[in-house]
Amino acid sequence: MGCAMAGMFSATFGGLTRDIMCQKPPRILYSTQEVYALPALAGSAACAMVLKFGHPTYVVEAISLGFWVTIQTRVLAKNRSLRLPSFPKEQLNQGPSAKSACPQHHAHEQPWVAAAAAAAAAAA
Repeated sequence: MGCAMAGMFSATFGGLTRDIMCQKPPRILYSTQEVYALPALAGSAACAMVLKFGHPTYVVEAISLGFWVTIQTRVLAKNRSLRLPSFPKEQLNQGPSAKSACPQHHAHEQPWVAAAAAAAAAAA
């Protein structure tokens, strides 16, 4: 399981770093975007299972299976518009902890944060 998690982390945090460096909203942090962390986990788990339970020389086959599982899962998620579950916005903003520690936090936030919040509100 550790190898599968390492594969998912290396597959997803490269995209996270790219999005931050390009000053775009990180796709992995928004459940309304396409699913791509779970296909990476499924592919890396398939690769790790072949290496653990198969013959030790099945390295190429394990990598090929992991690649195939990742691509097929991603295509299935894209074609069927699969998304991660999300909480209704009303439930997230209830209670005293919903107040911001910085009352002027909207004044200094980056434009893509406001655009992502507006897109999430429109999708909900």
